[in-house]
Amino acid sequence: MSAPTSFRHLDDDILHIIFSYLTSSPTHLLTICQLSRRLSIIAQRYLYYEVSICIRKNTQHAFHRTLLERPDLRPHVQNLDVYFPKEDYPDVHENIDAVITLCPNLRDFAYQGQPYNHWGEPQYYNPIFLRLQPQWKRLQRISWKHQISVELMAQLMLLPGLKSITVQELTHLGEHGYPGHGPDFRLPRGSRGTSTVEELHLSPIQQLPLIAFPQLLLLPRQLKKLKIDGYGMRFAQRDDVVKLLEPVRQGLEELELYNDIGYIGGLEAGFYLGEWVRLKRLAVPFRYFVRSSEEWEGRGLVQYLPAGIEEVKLFILDTDQAIDFKAPVDDDPNYTQTKWLLDLVAAKSTHFPSLRTITLMEQNKSLIVDVTHLLDAVKSKFENAGVRVSFWRG
Repeated sequence: MSAPTSFRHLDDDILHIIFSYLTSSPTHLLTICQLSRRLSIIAQRYLYYEVSICIRKNTQHAFHRTLLERPDLRPHVQNLDVYFPKEDYPDVHENIDAVITLCPNLRDFAYQGQPYNHWGEPQYYNPIFLRLQPQWKRLQRISWKHQISVELMAQLMLLPGLKSITVQELTHLGEHGYPGHGPDFRLPRGSRGTSTVEELHLSPIQQLPLIAFPQLLLLPRQLKKLKIDGYGMRFAQRDDVVKLLEPVRQGLEELELYNDIGYIGGLEAGFYLGEWVRLKRLAVPFRYFVRSSEEWEGRGLVQYLPAGIEEVKLFILDTDQAIDFKAPVDDDPNYTQTKWLLDLVAAKSTHFPSLRTITLMEQNKSLIVDVTHLLDAVKSKFENAGVRVSFWRG
């Protein structure tokens, strides 16, 4: 249980040691100790209980036994964090359904399991079945750090009142439980636009299911925040990425593609977000916007960014050193990127009045690209225009 319950079980000697730095008066110490106990009793009525089941089997069973013996504690369990290692599978999972069944007022539920070698052990690849509780009316956040199928993902997204979901690896299982395209995935009838989910964070290991994923994006009434970490969308070019996210174009306010999620195509492949009218914060690899001066010159920045954009983060990846940055202007290797940024600040007053922050993020210290030179070339002009520009090295 959380800290507030612990004061009742501390003896006077320990409490005196804890509070002795405040006063040496025995009377004052006694008063403080008594007050702390009273405050703990009051706090228990109002503070959330944070419960964490550690990896030992006996801890899980002890927690389950406590809930069985103390029904009065069940409504107070609001944050539940479960972590199981591979070597304890499946014995340690056997009563996880029984545990969560006894927690009707969950607000946050986190499940973390070690990734399994699904090629050698396909029976381990199938995610643990989470029995969805109809009494979960207050559940707002789910963090599922393990493989999860698109079918179970759809069930989670349709839980009433759910606001945020984080998953480690979304997959569409094929024959015999192995990763693949899987059978045709269809949303439950009448489910489009009914999910209350506003934030979706995918932190994967393998390839995003390109066919099923856009269907999942049709579930929320208004998805406001989407973050994808390092998906290897091997068959998606930049224009395909925009098409992939089309279902959330009208309502999305924050988009973060933390790593390179697709091969860079030819000059015809653009990353145009100008019609994403609600988009306020954007974080993408820099080369999604510019690869050569011929690629974007004359098309206008308004095709790349919406008028209401406020914050832009541009990731400079280690693979960018293979891109030809050279331009026939003083042999500056950053000319194309510098010109793109300077054009952006020049267009602030007319097209991007809300723009206030630009962040360049280098993800590899061994880059050939001189990012600091690029930053120095634009910093003063951005600041004069009221835009804060900064550099972060990962």
